[in-house]
Amino acid sequence: MLLLMNTTVTEIFMKTYDYQGSVIKEDNKIASIAYVQCVCGCLASRVSSNSDKYKCSWCKRTYTLRSVK
Repeated sequence: MLLLMNTTVTEIFMKTYDYQGSVIKEDNKIASIAYVQCVCGCLASRVSSNSDKYKCSWCKRTYTLRSVK
């Protein structure tokens, strides 16, 4: 039996990457986030261009980014 996991997780402290694959530093407020680090080790990519949702193509987990207030 195959169990498909579609988990939505909101995390505050995740590694974020730009379109070139470089890690975005915490103090950088200008760079556009293209990928986030998934718990499986892969990079989750943005679902659509104007979205704050990211999905891992390998394990299918989804992430929603929130800004820290």
